[in-house]
Amino acid sequence: QQKTQEMNEFLTRRNIDAFCEVDLVTNIPSGIITVAQANGIAGLQSNTIMLGWPSATQFPLNAAALMRTLDQLGKSVLVARLKGFQNNESRSIDIWWSGTQENGDLMLLLSHLLVQSQRWRRAQIRLKTIVSDSSEIGKRQAALLRICRDTRISAEPIVLKQEEGQSVQELIRQESSMTDLVLMG
Repeated sequence: QQKTQEMNEFLTRRNIDAFCEVDLVTNIPSGIITVAQANGIAGLQSNTIMLGWPSATQFPLNAAALMRTLDQLGKSVLVARLKGFQNNESRSIDIWWSGTQENGDLMLLLSHLLVQSQRWRRAQIRLKTIVSDSSEIGKRQAALLRICRDTRISAEPIVLKQEEGQSVQELIRQESSMTDLVLMG
């Protein structure tokens, strides 16, 4: 009850129209799955779950399994670390699209909604993807341009070639280490 009251006061102070719910669980990953399945209002079920990621050491070790389970339940997953944004005017948003799932448009929409806010108004959206074969660059570039055209969202499409021996994680870290917000498909 105390945590619910604190959360409601937080929402009221920021003039946010939302409701909160506090659930007690003994195991965080299974609790997240339970809440994701039971969450909804007036017959509407949630389709997106946002998880806080305070630091690499505090995120569950089995996070990938948790995200796979949420995906199997038909939930989109947003993992956010809400601290540490640079306090500057030129923000950047990197969207990493694998080219295999139909979530590039969702990530573009989330980015577009964010840049409508005063704080992110000047943010540059970059839609990025990785190919391992140079012959795929043109095809993937066309796919990125098509997503931008279909969603009517302005973003810079960037196709990166993964070098032999280089991991995808390494390339993403190298390309997005100074980015304010990273969305991954």
